[in-house]
Amino acid sequence: MNAGQWILSILLFIVSLGVLILIHELGHFSMAKLFNVYCHEFSIGFGPALLHKRKKGKETYFSIRCIPLGGYVAMYGEGTEIEGVDVPKERSIEGIKRWKKAIILAAGVILNAFLALTLFAVSNLCFPLRQLSRNISVAENSIAYNAGFKENDQLYFLGPKDDDRVLFDNEAIGDKNYSGSFYILNDDVTFKDEKYVLCWSPNTNNSEPQLSESIKLFPADKDGIIKNSKTFSLWCSKGVELVNYPDIRQDSLKPYADTKFTAKIGSFEYIGKDEEGKGIYKELVLHDVTFNSVSTDGKNYSWENIGLSNKLVDTWLPFGTRIQQTFVDFGNASIAVFRGIGSLFTSGIKNMSGIIGIFQSSATFLTNYVFSTYLYFWGLISVNLAIFNLLPFPGLDGWQLLVTAIEFFPNVIKRKIYEKKGKMDLYVAWTFPKKAKNIVSFIGIALLFALMIAIIGVDIARLAGGL
Repeated sequence: MNAGQWILSILLFIVSLGVLILIHELGHFSMAKLFNVYCHEFSIGFGPALLHKRKKGKETYFSIRCIPLGGYVAMYGEGTEIEGVDVPKERSIEGIKRWKKAIILAAGVILNAFLALTLFAVSNLCFPLRQLSRNISVAENSIAYNAGFKENDQLYFLGPKDDDRVLFDNEAIGDKNYSGSFYILNDDVTFKDEKYVLCWSPNTNNSEPQLSESIKLFPADKDGIIKNSKTFSLWCSKGVELVNYPDIRQDSLKPYADTKFTAKIGSFEYIGKDEEGKGIYKELVLHDVTFNSVSTDGKNYSWENIGLSNKLVDTWLPFGTRIQQTFVDFGNASIAVFRGIGSLFTSGIKNMSGIIGIFQSSATFLTNYVFSTYLYFWGLISVNLAIFNLLPFPGLDGWQLLVTAIEFFPNVIKRKIYEKKGKMDLYVAWTFPKKAKNIVSFIGIALLFALMIAIIGVDIARLAGGL
């Protein structure tokens, strides 16, 4: 990634994250204003203020603060002290009806959900579906060209006819929770007297993915854990027989100095097109391809470009299908978030990403994928923000909604009792002790910040190669 791409990635990341926070807080703010609750401040970020302005004659300060990990709307009645302003009780967040308070608290989550749906909709409706084609591009006089590959040949993958891709979706493999997808090119490769499986996991769709940039040479599964996994049981039930199974629990063979291996890769030779414009291909041909490690700095190595890439195809799906896919994307994103939250209790925070990890993923999607994929990524983050805020943990919207619900139901009963006795003039609504609620909220916020810091530490360790 060059300097220009880095700058663009940083700017778009700041804008994207800012929009997610802005939309969330606008949800709270708009409903508070609708119900005439006094809002002292609308802030994007925490900590010292970079901008703190209020229009003359208006009651709300608008702020941008230096820690971009969230935002808040300071409403009268939730611990906000406002000097020199006399605010009537009916303009307090605690002075309005509880159903109104619940709407204010839930509005941020609801707007984040709508934002996610909007991003998924734009991604599906305004851009074509870009898919990997079997047809290949071959550079003249390259390793692939000299091995016998020709332009528009079809690359051969080991697998069932309907979908040759192996897809693991957060499946527990041994003690590792694996999520990813790849294609198998050769299931019987020998390297230094050990057996490996040559796999390919394309890592870009904004340009033709180069095979040499995305190959993975996984060691063969010796103990049968992968072979007996649900994914491979399902995959191989379609009639696929492999000599060796890729042991995805272990790192694939990395290109170090003087690393070299040769593998047979299959293709169907392109002949031409039939009367309907469909391609005509000859029988399967196996080509011997040698992969060599190369380096530009003497320290970091990659596989030499063999001059072979897969062509990409843009397809406009029917309008109804794209609408349906929008809701499918929202459902899949929600399931992924719940799984991520669940993994906190099984795997800890090692599989989570904080602000650094999100930026790294955002930059990768922006650089290596079409813009529709970038929009999908931020739709996923918006769903994440919505669901996470619904958790009944002190400091989150879900906690305040829970407290509001707990206060609501006893007061319904209490009100009926007072009405029955004709003593409504003595009725006083029951609420959680304000001091206790503030203490619990403070502890919750402190724990959330501690979790954020810990996850940032995990991000740094992951960047340094420690995870």
